[in-house]
Amino acid sequence: MSNCYFKMSRLKSLVPFIAGFSCMLVGLLGCLGFFISPPKLEFGEFLVACFLIFVMVFCCGFAAFINFIRLFKAPTILEFTPNELIYYYSIFHTGRKKIVLPWDKVVDISLEVVAVVDDKLSLGDDRLKVSCIEIVVEDNFLANYSMFKNNIFLSGNKLSVLCGDLKTVTPTVLKETLEQVGVQERFRI
Repeated sequence: MSNCYFKMSRLKSLVPFIAGFSCMLVGLLGCLGFFISPPKLEFGEFLVACFLIFVMVFCCGFAAFINFIRLFKAPTILEFTPNELIYYYSIFHTGRKKIVLPWDKVVDISLEVVAVVDDKLSLGDDRLKVSCIEIVVEDNFLANYSMFKNNIFLSGNKLSVLCGDLKTVTPTVLKETLEQVGVQERFRI
C-alpha cells in the first residue's frame, strides 16, 4: 500500500495567472498614464480614482502571485495514506496548514455534484458540473476548525474539497485511490 495524492492542476492555474498578471499590467499602465497626463478632476475625485486603481493593481497582483506559486509548485491538496487522510488547506498550499483525519474518524467519502451550469459557449448540449469531494467525519472532530478562520468549506461534520482546481477527479479515480490505500470497503463510492 502506498500513499496517493490529489494535486492541484497546473493547467487550471495558468489562465488565472495570465488574467491576473494582465490586469495588473493594465492597471499599472493606467496608473502611469494617469500621472503623466492627469485628467481634469477635482482633488477628491483624483484620490478616489488613484485608490481604485491601487486596489485593482493590488488584487490582480495578489491573484497572479498565488496562481504563480500554484503553477510552478502543483501543490498537494489531498493525501491518502493507509492510516489517515490529510487535507492541506493553506491559500499558498505550502503544506504547513493541514487537517489530519484518521480513517477510524472518517464516516463517509463521496463525490458530490454541487451545481450544474449551462455552457452557453458550446454548440452542443453540454453542461458544466461543479463537483466536490465530501468527507464526513465523526461529530465534534472538526470543532477546532471554522470556515472563516481556516478558509475551508466546512459544515458541521462535513468537509468539502472542490474539485475544480484538482487534476481529473472522477468516482472511478476516487474508488481506485481508496482501494490502493486499502480502505475502499468502508465507503459507498
